[in-house]
Amino acid sequence: MSTAHPSPVPPSDGEPHAPLWQRARAAVRRVLHDVVHDLTTPAEPPRAPLAPGERRWLRRLPYFLLGVLTAILLRVTGTMLTNGYGLHPAASGALAITQVTPLLLAVRRPLQAWWIIFPADVVGAFALLTVPDQEQPWPWTPMVIIGYLALSLALGLREGRRTLVTIWLLSRAAGALFELISQDRSDGSPVLLFVLGGIMLLVGGTVRESRDAQRRLAEVETISKAERARRTLLEERAHRPRAARRGGAPHVGDHGVGGQFPRTASRSCRRRRVRSSAPSRRWPASR
Repeated sequence: MSTAHPSPVPPSDGEPHAPLWQRARAAVRRVLHDVVHDLTTPAEPPRAPLAPGERRWLRRLPYFLLGVLTAILLRVTGTMLTNGYGLHPAASGALAITQVTPLLLAVRRPLQAWWIIFPADVVGAFALLTVPDQEQPWPWTPMVIIGYLALSLALGLREGRRTLVTIWLLSRAAGALFELISQDRSDGSPVLLFVLGGIMLLVGGTVRESRDAQRRLAEVETISKAERARRTLLEERAHRPRAARRGGAPHVGDHGVGGQFPRTASRSCRRRRVRSSAPSRRWPASR
């Protein structure tokens, strides 16, 4: 007589639990995937920062302001890096172009502009380590801070919360790295950029969320108006046949009565004439 061994009972979730280190690695992968996706995928398609219904001069105002800021920073950055920091003029010109000119993209494509400006700022900070200390702000120059604040405002007006938090933390991580590299030359500009950049991101994000809420409210109101108009039209269509039936019922009744009364009267008169003309039957008297 053979005895059957009971099969092992599977766990409740259908498969054995993975080790802790595998679950941690999977969580880190998911986080990195989300971060890369947020930094490479704009939250909104490229469009003008203001609504098409605004005035023309108001729609062109962001382009004008960023154009003026770009022209000023481009000239000041090249001159300051050469004369104030002692960097080679060719390197100063290349850094000025890569750090400043992408600001022109910030109106419609701020995330793509950030991918150019932020690495250029980091490269510029490393380049300034190759020259003697000139008692100037480092790692972020005043021109870098001004341009990055304008870029942060443009990012806040366009991107989502998670993207803004990631960009904010990356700026702080880069500043902390340079503080570890050279604490003597660092003068607190990383903290200044971290704080002011966070404020600009917060202001831009608040304005964007308020604008999105107003847009959704306008869409709901439009849908409500269209729904009320459709219901009113359906009620009018359903009311017209009922009103027609109520208005036509008395006429139909009068015609029916008027048509039936002469026929009934003629039939009764005809029966009377037939009875009067017919010979009367006389029954024999009973004996």
